[in-house]
Amino acid sequence: MSQSPETLLTALRATPPLVQCITNYVAMNIAANVLLAAGASPAMVSDVEEAEEFAGIAGAVTVNIGTLSPPFVAGMRAAIRGAQVAGRP
Repeated sequence: MSQSPETLLTALRATPPLVQCITNYVAMNIAANVLLAAGASPAMVSDVEEAEEFAGIAGAVTVNIGTLSPPFVAGMRAAIRGAQVAGRP
């Protein structure tokens, strides 16, 4: 890593990213709190009707496949498509 963690955290907080998080209910609160503490804005958008479009707006997408359910899988796939089309990590 060429930059220190402090430098990276400062850069992240200078332009807080909107991060779409698709995770199970157990990890949802933890993921949101970690992102908030880092300076990001978490959005737990997993519904298949919204996930793909939202992924194109978000600065990044995270997917946690710990406990899968059919509605979450559909939302995950849609978000991944949207992120790929938008060139998002």
